[in-house]
Amino acid sequence: NKDVPSLFELAKIYASKGSISGRRRARELLQKAIWIDSKNIKCRMLFASLMEKFSKKMAFDEYEKIIEVDSAYAEAWYNLGRIKEQDFYEYHNSLMHEAGDDASLSYESFAKSDFLEAESYLKKAIKYDSLNADNYLHLSFLYEDAGEVEKGISLLKKLTKIYPDNKDAHLFLGLLYYK
Repeated sequence: NKDVPSLFELAKIYASKGSISGRRRARELLQKAIWIDSKNIKCRMLFASLMEKFSKKMAFDEYEKIIEVDSAYAEAWYNLGRIKEQDFYEYHNSLMHEAGDDASLSYESFAKSDFLEAESYLKKAIKYDSLNADNYLHLSFLYEDAGEVEKGISLLKKLTKIYPDNKDAHLFLGLLYYK
């Protein structure tokens, strides 16, 4: 069938193959589904996750379109934050490796900008889904790498209250206390 649910299910099958041709076919099917129903978040989320394999920028744009459809969609906020977090690490690590080089100073503004965007997106993900541990963990990792350990400790304390058995939260909390 050429309806959105059928196109979506077929796209999931092609995407699950894990091959380049499967992802290409899934992308084509999802583009058709989105053309029919531009507000279908399931289709857009699968499309965005496929785009991450091709282009981080295209995936980022797609997650932004999801936010336009539903501004409280926590998973899209989380993925936006995760992409900007990766960008932050890319510049931050460049700064760390080239600390003595004057050219590295130009990376500092990019790193700071990506940090602020990632922080904002992950805070919104927490706001809209306060029970997702990954939201807290990624934001606390970001704070740790940016040297804002106290903010990370505060977040992880909240997370350990929500999930007292989360070993990752306790382990990272211990590391931040050590720092």
